[in-house]
Amino acid sequence: MQVTIIPVDGFVQVNGYRLAGIDMTGIPLNIHALQWNGDVGELELTDGPNEIINDIAPFQEVINRFNTTKNSIENPQYSLEELKTRQKEMIKQRFLMVPTLGLNISIGLKVNSDRLDKDNMQELLDYCTRMDVSSVTIRLYDNSFTDVSIADLQIIINEIQEFGLGLYQHKWAKETAIDAATSAAEILSITWES
Repeated sequence: MQVTIIPVDGFVQVNGYRLAGIDMTGIPLNIHALQWNGDVGELELTDGPNEIINDIAPFQEVINRFNTTKNSIENPQYSLEELKTRQKEMIKQRFLMVPTLGLNISIGLKVNSDRLDKDNMQELLDYCTRMDVSSVTIRLYDNSFTDVSIADLQIIINEIQEFGLGLYQHKWAKETAIDAATSAAEILSITWES
């Protein structure tokens, strides 16, 4: 069995049959891709060197979900509206996951980027402005610490806000495309990355 899994896209290919939008629950966030060729495979990691694997069992749940989805396409058991609802939920889950992957800021820092992180940065900026403090220590995405100026803090806040707005716009575009889809295959082809 030949298998390719790209978790960030919800993409799975088994023996040449490709599907996107597969639920990747249980797959560690640091796995960019899995390539399996029957006896041996390779994990492409986001946080280190690639790893050779000899067992695909940890990915069997994803393969099972792929097979279930493939079966539902070949033997539809959901109405188009039900498929649209399911695909929108997949888009929503990906939308919620993206901010947890960190954001590279133009000043060379990688920060957490969800609303709470943005609010915390804003509170720090307000405090520094109120107390006439010129720099502050913040925790970065990798849990290390660094000092940033007030100007840097404002850049971080602005870029998190821009990133968040972009995420919402992307989500809305995907939901609109799903609503406009007229077939199961079209619905299932609409993924976060497609």
